[in-house]
Amino acid sequence: MMELEKILQKEGLGTRRFCRQLIQSGKVWVENNLCLHPTALFSQKNLRLTVENQTFWTKEYVVLALNKPVGFECSQNAFHAGIFSLIPKRFCNRGVQPIGRLDVNTSGLIFLTDNGKLNHFLTSPKNQIPRVYVAECAENITEHLLIKLQKGVFLKNEQKKSIAQHAQKLNEKTLKLTLTGGKYHEVRRMIAALGNHVVQLKRIAYGNFQLPENLAEGAFELIDSSRILHHDDFK
Repeated sequence: MMELEKILQKEGLGTRRFCRQLIQSGKVWVENNLCLHPTALFSQKNLRLTVENQTFWTKEYVVLALNKPVGFECSQNAFHAGIFSLIPKRFCNRGVQPIGRLDVNTSGLIFLTDNGKLNHFLTSPKNQIPRVYVAECAENITEHLLIKLQKGVFLKNEQKKSIAQHAQKLNEKTLKLTLTGGKYHEVRRMIAALGNHVVQLKRIAYGNFQLPENLAEGAFELIDSSRILHHDDFK
């Protein structure tokens, strides 16, 4: 059990003093009941809260699936606009961090979480978590390019080949590519090493999670980690 003001603070709503003032001013409802007592005790697991007319359930950890637009950086100290400007402040206050990175010119799926163990598991190359990309190239996609991507490409300053687990031609200049390595600019560097050039890149899947078609650019969805990985995969 935990005091309500501490629960609100843990959920990223502000300092303990600010959370106490929210409660005392009648802006906090717990399970549809108005609560005016900051020290009232509740279980913090899946507690339904309504704060300033916004309803949510408390969670030990959060995972956000964001559809990142081009032009946004995955950094707190971004030179361009940052992805943290696209999510509510309470998640930033919880300390969510991106799982991996997408460069400023790449769009699509990126996760943010305050679960460090999950972040490490998903980004560790040894776990071979697939990421799926759609790349539009400057030149036509050849059968030779697809074969070479799946056989592996040596990139500059890398000791091991970067290998595509799957490479599929979607149209003359667009391909779908599945990787598990997560190296810096890996898709762009692989295609460049084979004599072509990526002009547009989007990540459409990570693990078991597919970027929802109805999730607009710049929008996010609060998800459970089981949608990314089977529970048996991550313990």
